[in-house]
Amino acid sequence: MNAKRARRTALRSLLDLDNTRLKDMGIDRNDIAEAMSARNGRTPGMVLNAARARNARS
Repeated sequence: MNAKRARRTALRSLLDLDNTRLKDMGIDRNDIAEAMSARNGRTPGMVLNAARARNARS
């Protein structure tokens, strides 16, 4: 339970970053929202890594 809370806190802190910083990391606010609701065996990290890979190709 503590690990889950820590992940949610970390994801919320990403929302505090400006759009430029998020873009530098290869993600956007929609990716964070998707990571916060990750389901079906996908972890938030998996969601964000997939988003970074997808955004690197565009």
